[in-house]
Amino acid sequence: MRETKSEKQARTLEIIKLLKRAHPDAHCALNHSNAFELLIATILSAQCTDERVNIVTADLFRKYRQPEDYLKVRDTELQQDIKTTGFYRNKTKSIQGACRMLVASTVAFEDSEANSSVLAMKRSSDAAEICVAASGAL
Repeated sequence: MRETKSEKQARTLEIIKLLKRAHPDAHCALNHSNAFELLIATILSAQCTDERVNIVTADLFRKYRQPEDYLKVRDTELQQDIKTTGFYRNKTKSIQGACRMLVASTVAFEDSEANSSVLAMKRSSDAAEICVAASGAL
């Protein structure tokens, strides 16, 4: 039988609790201020040091604040912005693909809900799900 959403949330919270107990001093080495930034930093971290990612994201997160920002820019410009992390062409595709998913789910949600605060929470929860609760935000 398939797990319900509430059962999944309860199981996720239990796993997070156990991880926090087992690793009380653990922290994320990637600088981020929200789940969306953690998603971008995580994509950039493939085959790259956390130090390098933090250097790149310091400027990146000032330049691009929302998923739409990453989609408006030309591929070549984003590639140049993240070039020092390596594999920048594939990472650009991954970042823009993730942003497309977030925007698409937000648009679908906007069609059924007009409340912008709920919309912001929806976008944040999508990014958090993609990040698999890596920030401990749940």
